[in-house]
Amino acid sequence: MADLPLVQGKQPDSKEEVFFAYALMKYDVPFYYQWVIGRNRGLRGAIVVDFVIIRPFYQPVEVFGRYWHAGKLGSDDRLKLAIEQHYFRREPIVIWSDEIDDQEKADQYVRSKIA
Repeated sequence: MADLPLVQGKQPDSKEEVFFAYALMKYDVPFYYQWVIGRNRGLRGAIVVDFVIIRPFYQPVEVFGRYWHAGKLGSDDRLKLAIEQHYFRREPIVIWSDEIDDQEKADQYVRSKIA
């Protein structure tokens, strides 16, 4: 994924994450990218949240690809989302990559559900 532009100085994992980040920026929605729960993303047990939208409360957002997640949440994904919900005290928003697989879809998603 080295050919993708950086988001907040970090290498994105997918083009959909780039589309979503650009849509958030377009609509002036403040966010953090690749927020780490735990000490360090390189340490075992650390959780990396794709996006944390800054609202009155921090809102975790995950972008899941159907290839890796097969359209349903595996046990690792459910555990990760449960940790995020406990940490942020808010249910994470899960966006499937095919919902935002181009910039227009990402803009529409942010416009209708986030901004």
